[in-house]
Amino acid sequence: MKIVILTDSLGLPRQVPEAVDIEDTYIEKLRKKYKDLTIISLSIGGATISLMREQYFNYLKPINPDLVIIQAGIVDCAPRALKKWELALINSNRLTKSIYSTLFKKHTHSLRKYRRVTYTPLQEFESIAKNFYLSLGEKLAWVGIIPARNEYEQQLPGIAENINKYNDILRTLLPSGLIDTCEMPAEGIMSDHHHINAIGHQFIFTKICDRIDTLNGGNPSLNHP
Repeated sequence: MKIVILTDSLGLPRQVPEAVDIEDTYIEKLRKKYKDLTIISLSIGGATISLMREQYFNYLKPINPDLVIIQAGIVDCAPRALKKWELALINSNRLTKSIYSTLFKKHTHSLRKYRRVTYTPLQEFESIAKNFYLSLGEKLAWVGIIPARNEYEQQLPGIAENINKYNDILRTLLPSGLIDTCEMPAEGIMSDHHHINAIGHQFIFTKICDRIDTLNGGNPSLNHP
């Protein structure tokens, strides 16, 4: 059995704002448990779903996986002060950087709230998710975006509503393929309100194990201590 896992930074080890070791990430835990399976993973910090689509259909689809697991969406749906092209323009030279820092940076919070910009508009997100589903069908599993706690909403106004809307797309498109994170324990989320620590990785690991075991008919030969 071949499994492809595509994630943004949530699938990676990290040092800030808190540490999680590679051995504690759910991907490495899956490799340790299912030693008879081929697990190919690609995790890119800051990745949007459009980048995931590019990587999968250009390079990983020929693997012909039996299961594709995606964890992406928070980068797509988070409220932004600037569009990507605006950010690129500002960062293109020192003058525009200086102007932004002097005149606009202090208003970032308000710009996020009132502009309601996202890197991936809702309709585009739905279209790309459909691309994956039409190609993979029941072979597709998607780790839902972790719902925003109150602290995250205070820090980033509009994030809770956006997460709910993008998760609703996944819930409608993948009624049996969505790995729900609504019950993610609060202590499994780092202090930046969206990355996960060892507890969070264990939560997702358990959910994915259930999916793999169901797919394999509960074959005990695939379960290693």
